[in-house]
Amino acid sequence: MHVCISRFLLVFFHILSSVFFNYVSCLSASPSFPPIRPLIDPPSLYLFLLQKQDDDDMDLFGDDDEETAKPTLSRAEQVAAMKAEKEAKEKANKKRDRSQIVLEVKPTDTDVDLDELYTTIKKEISPSGLTWGEGYNKSPVAYGIFKLIISMVVFDDEVSIDDVVEKIEAMEDQVQSVDINSFNKL
Repeated sequence: MHVCISRFLLVFFHILSSVFFNYVSCLSASPSFPPIRPLIDPPSLYLFLLQKQDDDDMDLFGDDDEETAKPTLSRAEQVAAMKAEKEAKEKANKKRDRSQIVLEVKPTDTDVDLDELYTTIKKEISPSGLTWGEGYNKSPVAYGIFKLIISMVVFDDEVSIDDVVEKIEAMEDQVQSVDINSFNKL
């Protein structure tokens, strides 16, 4: 295709130059215009185009056909490198599963201060991967007893919900029971 375009250009410039030279010769025939020399004569144009046809080393898109030499590795080293790359990709692409949990904490009696209980739970139970909700709610149960409704978001691979519930239930003097109100995967 490169050769066809070059030949087309050669013919095009040859026709253009001949038309231009005929036009210039008509103008130069009049006494008011001095004779005009052509800027490029057809033989030098033809040689220029032939030189360009031979020069195929121009790479317009920056593709290198030469491959860089990599050091050869043994089969075991290649397998180990491939495993390491695969693990790195899986680790980078792995989306960490999270869950949003709403707990109902029921106190032992009406004397328990739920505001203080919430701050105690939030301070004492804070493993990595657990984020407590910003606030809490008090909901009536019966006969003046209220339950504490708190929310948290956990990373499933780091925090066990059972461990969190057990730690809250371990506060036996303030907490009667803990129920999971809702459990949503994020």
